[in-house]
Order: sequence, then C-alpha cells, then structure tokens
Amino acid sequence: MNASLRGAEHESAANKMRTMQINPLQGVLYEYGISFKTGHQAGLAEIRLRLDEVEQAVPGWLFSALQEQLTRIDRLDEEIGRIERRLVGWQKQLQACQKIAAIPGIDMLTGLALGATWVRK
Repeated sequence: MNASLRGAEHESAANKMRTMQINPLQGVLYEYGISFKTGHQAGLAEIRLRLDEVEQAVPGWLFSALQEQLTRIDRLDEEIGRIERRLVGWQKQLQACQKIAAIPGIDMLTGLALGATWVRK
C-alpha cells in the first residue's frame, strides 16, 4: 500500500476517533439539560462559548473531565490538519489524482484513494 493510501486511512481513523470523543461528550451534557448544535465544529464551538454555563450545571469532576476531553479533541484536530495538508500535497503531486479531483462530487480523500490505486496498477 502506498503512502497516500495509508495517509487517507490514517485521516479517516483520526476523524472517527474525534467523533468518538465528541458524541459522548454531547450526550453526557444533554443529560444535564445542556444541548448544543449538531456537527463537530458547531457543537465544539458552542461548548467552548458556553463553558461558564456548563461549569455551573455539572459537577466539578465532570467539568474537569470535559476540559481534558476538549484538550484531546484539540490534539486530534491538529493531527487531522497535519494529515490533510500532507494529503493535499500528495494529491498535487499525482497527475491521476489531479484528474480525478476535477470531477464534481469527488472529495479529496476519495480522489486521492482512487488516484493512488490507479497509479499502483
């Protein structure tokens, strides 16, 4: 398997990990009567904006855990950003990926995976 396919798989796994960190967080806070926008970016932004409200609504131990979870999510976001920049670089280097990326409806990961597979054959 070439590096671009491994990179795409790593990015996908990191995205899944981030989702697995965010969803329970929102679920627990919902149990305390606090709901947030859906979607990881909008939900996280709202959580951060309403941290004072959250701190008042939940036990101290839970608020500490929430802050730790937000730190882990920030690290995952940084890792995903690094991977995506690397993937964009690979996409620009592979002519097959450039052609596939020009097709409407093909996202970066799909285009890169298809292009990398095409190059291997």
